Amino acid sequence: MSQETKLASLRDNTLASIAEFLLDENFQNSTILKEGILELINLLSDYFEEGTHLFPEVLITNNSNEFFQNDFKSRNIDCRRNTYGFRI
Repeated sequence: MSQETKLASLRDNTLASIAEFLLDENFQNSTILKEGILELINLLSDYFEEGTHLFPEVLITNNSNEFFQNDFKSRNIDCRRNTYGFRI
């Protein structure tokens, strides 16, 4: 009796979870967005600054104008736009 070998990919499972998250939150389900979020997860999973392991929060929005008008003005948070997006 032979046992069937099952292969699983952490990358594929994580991408599937990201796709499910995007669907649940009514975001566009694009490959570029999924790959970008996966890259963020990868980079933040081992993020250190000055020897300290940090766990920064990541905000994802599909309408930055509405988000910054409603949320950041009321909280008085300094936000600057740069080439790669927004720096808070």
